[in-house]
Amino acid sequence: MWSYIDNPYTGGIPSGLCEELLRSSHMMQVDKQREKEVQMAPKKEHGMESNGGVAGQAGAVLAERAEELAGSIDQTMDSAAQTIQATLQHTKKSAKSAMGTVVDGIETSSEYLSDRGMAGMAEDVEALIRRYPLEALLIGSSVGFLLSRSWKR
Repeated sequence: MWSYIDNPYTGGIPSGLCEELLRSSHMMQVDKQREKEVQMAPKKEHGMESNGGVAGQAGAVLAERAEELAGSIDQTMDSAAQTIQATLQHTKKSAKSAMGTVVDGIETSSEYLSDRGMAGMAEDVEALIRRYPLEALLIGSSVGFLLSRSWKR
């Protein structure tokens, strides 16, 4: 399986794929060189021209390498699909958990409001301010500052 390496020379292409492409390119150059050597060699005694056997072999090798590369790409695509599917399942579970927490909070808030009403909520806020006066002053000042900054714009 290929590994993905952040390499500025490969541009995010899997390193194994780069190596395979380089090998294929090298083999194609070697095959071309062999074909030239055969063409430059003296013709056979019978005056027959070369029948393109080297070119046929080169084509077969190239086709074989293309099939290997296609199989490797197929494996990479399958692996990527499996990884994406696993990530989506994990994300779905996390989102479901977060939504459950939000729903619980909304239910708790609605129960509190229905039980206590607005008058009861005001009494609870007043009790908190009496219990924590300094913190209430800081929170009120911060909210007032933020509101004044937002209204200026």
